Amino acid sequence: TLLASSAASDVYKRQLKDQIEVLPVNVVGNTSEYYFINVLNTIKSLNTESKSNEEILMMVRENNCVFNKKNIGPYIIFRDSIFDDGYYCTDEFIDFVKQNSITGLKFTCAGIAE
Repeated sequence: TLLASSAASDVYKRQLKDQIEVLPVNVVGNTSEYYFINVLNTIKSLNTESKSNEEILMMVRENNCVFNKKNIGPYIIFRDSIFDDGYYCTDEFIDFVKQNSITGLKFTCAGIAE
């Protein structure tokens, strides 16, 4: 889950529309507004065909994933249907973050899309 300021959450809502859920963070005594950004896109993004479970786990652990470009389609941020505990994103999402001066995110290359 992403945590965003009010301004950043507005930017995410404009760009990602029906692809995210925006929930307020309620903290007693907090004077700033923050929001959880939950990405709703869960797709079969990893190309796991003809790979053993061991090969798939190794691919994910070593950030050497092969993503199915066709399945990713229009999504710039998404969860994988098997490994859904984190988010994956495209270069387009990284560019969007930079263009909108959103800070606090760290990106790690997880693989390539073919």
